[in-house]
Amino acid sequence: MLRTTPDSVSVEILSPAEAIHVIQTFLTNTDPAPTLVSTTLSPIATSLYALFGALARMKTSDPTLRESVRGLLLTWGRVVPVDEAVAILWACIDGQGGDWTVDVAGNVRRVKKCVCISPTNLGILFEIIRQETDPSLAFFTPDDLKRAEESGAFDLDANVLDLRPDPAHFVDFLKSLDRPDVASDVFVRLLEGYRDLRANDGSDPLR
Repeated sequence: MLRTTPDSVSVEILSPAEAIHVIQTFLTNTDPAPTLVSTTLSPIATSLYALFGALARMKTSDPTLRESVRGLLLTWGRVVPVDEAVAILWACIDGQGGDWTVDVAGNVRRVKKCVCISPTNLGILFEIIRQETDPSLAFFTPDDLKRAEESGAFDLDANVLDLRPDPAHFVDFLKSLDRPDVASDVFVRLLEGYRDLRANDGSDPLR
């Protein structure tokens, strides 16, 4: 952020929480036209979602910050065009928002971590959405589900594999946007992406 005086210009590096506050204040005090929202938030939407996921995982995180991030994401997701929303949500699934940590003192920082899309994540995301929409759309085979249940490795809500994004959290967020058009396109892309990965990988979908 630039700070100017009559004699100098300085650059101040804001913390993630401070930056979010600045963005929220800016959008609150301007005309929230879709173009402005898109221009402001689309470039950082993947990072915002990754941060939102980290704050949700850390139960002791600042609830005000968590709701601020959620509010920005909802504002963004409800006004951007379908194609733009789907592309950015897919980038979230692909881990392009990076990974974030929140310590016990509430300090937020981005960490370097390889977050790679996998058949497991696509599969669980697809299965949760399928259950929310049309149970007749079979995804995991009965043998897949039986094997996972017996091993205790497959719980749609537990995220025992520590996947990023958390499948249940992502689907809850997708539902909260109240954009059936966006959800439908994401659903189709998940199916296509899973089929492509599974065809190329040839591995068990629960890997």
